[in-house]
Amino acid sequence: MKKTLTLLLLAITGLTYAQVEVGIRSVSPTNLESTASGTQIPLEIVLENNGTGAISAGDTIAYSMLILDPNGQPGQNLITQYPQNAAAGNLALTLLTEEMAAGGTYTIETPLNTTLIARNSFDIIIGITAYHFDRSNPQVDSDSSNNVSATTGIWYNQYQNGVSVNEVSYNGKIAAYPNPAKDILNVEILYANLDNTKVELVDLTGKVVESALVSDLLGQGAIQLNVSDVENGMYILKLTNGEEVSTTKVSVSH
Repeated sequence: MKKTLTLLLLAITGLTYAQVEVGIRSVSPTNLESTASGTQIPLEIVLENNGTGAISAGDTIAYSMLILDPNGQPGQNLITQYPQNAAAGNLALTLLTEEMAAGGTYTIETPLNTTLIARNSFDIIIGITAYHFDRSNPQVDSDSSNNVSATTGIWYNQYQNGVSVNEVSYNGKIAAYPNPAKDILNVEILYANLDNTKVELVDLTGKVVESALVSDLLGQGAIQLNVSDVENGMYILKLTNGEEVSTTKVSVSH
């Protein structure tokens, strides 16, 4: 009986020392900078081993990234994600290439190249999830609260400026000025996928009176729509970004 209790105690002690406790120490970048062709996201996640035992090379780490617009509507504020469908729970998996000793760190580097640009600098939230993937077989992470990180930052346009005029029609994704417009309507798109984005000025009957593809207007501080020949009145400015459509009201007055 004494021998059995001794073996049981040793087994429990062994499980205790083998317990995994991986947390997120830091995430970068916190700010993003657009170029004329897109935005690079040099994602770097530094993990730390807060457990009492080493984590072996070849073990799996699961992680994901969401970038959100804090001013967007709930359920519609996702800007981009990694991997695909991360918002639905999908995870990227990577293998540790070296042992992570107790108290040690390990860095995951994932350079992401996107065609997303910020036409006007705006606030973002970068959310990261990362943890030891096989945490329950046989190991269990004793603290899951440090496996999620949310960092606020700014997604800068390529000029690192914003809309600096007083009269702006703004709906959270499109800034249009001046409003009313006389000859030129400037359109700032806060974020857009360059591969499949267009801007249209639509009258109240649904007729498109002016339009432009974002990919044809790179390098400009704002997309400029010539409204000098457009009749005075109220219009709908329509942004089509893939399957997502955003609108805001503008007016023309010569």
